[in-house]
Amino acid sequence: MKKSTLGIVFAILAALCYSLVNPINKLINSDISPLFSASMLYFGTFLVGLIYFLVQIIFKKYQSKDNLEKKDIPFLLLAILFHSGAAISLMFGLTYLSSSNASLLGSFELISTSLIAFLLFKENISKWLWIGIIFIFGACVIISQGDLENLNFSIGSILCLISPICFGFANNFFKKISHKNPAISIGLIGLGGGLISLIVGFIVGERFVSFTPVIIEVSVGMISYGIALILFIYAERFVGASKTSAFFSLAPFIAIILSLIIFQEVPNYTFYIGLGLLVIGTIFASLDAVLEKKRK
Repeated sequence: MKKSTLGIVFAILAALCYSLVNPINKLINSDISPLFSASMLYFGTFLVGLIYFLVQIIFKKYQSKDNLEKKDIPFLLLAILFHSGAAISLMFGLTYLSSSNASLLGSFELISTSLIAFLLFKENISKWLWIGIIFIFGACVIISQGDLENLNFSIGSILCLISPICFGFANNFFKKISHKNPAISIGLIGLGGGLISLIVGFIVGERFVSFTPVIIEVSVGMISYGIALILFIYAERFVGASKTSAFFSLAPFIAIILSLIIFQEVPNYTFYIGLGLLVIGTIFASLDAVLEKKRK
């Protein structure tokens, strides 16, 4: 299989893995508190990083030159901080909002990642991506304002928008260390994010009620955060960051389909308007990725 084809397969598999987060967490959010839920997701990520590191050792693929350096530590710490904020806000948001709407709002991550890269790191944004950003932003606004009379919906929308904004920061900071050994980076982000969420959970008085949802959350974290991130990194190496992001943008659509099937949700008309705008925005964002090499 060609590297380009393999990269696309990895990107789509990463999207599929990540799309499981919202539907599964919505299923079990009454059995585990939001902060503990976030911590278990990241402990699952840590386990994947640890297993990946051990595989490197066993098969002699580990190279010390790929270790994090002192200059990488600030980016690592910022990635951990914003990853934690993203997961915590998403878990709280899912207690107020439907899984399908939360998944749709998660598409705001493309906007936040692009704008932060543009504003903080001076990366270029093409006209196609700007058009895509406008459509996706419109979709998020419509969904977040869908039921004005329902206060809980508004709270959930805000929390589910804070999450992709935090992920946008985390993505940009992680990009600065993504060329290093991914096993170490992913493992430390998982360990740091898990400890932060767990400690905050104990401070605010959350306690474990049942062991089963803990196992489920750790498993989801291994698949949706850990394995998805590894697949994403290798997809970037084969086809580049832009094309990988374009195919990874399938994640919200997959999550929406899963949510509608699992929960038998009947969204109101604003959901379909928002979904239509999201489709258009994603097409333009994907077009930007396809034309990237021509721009170079």
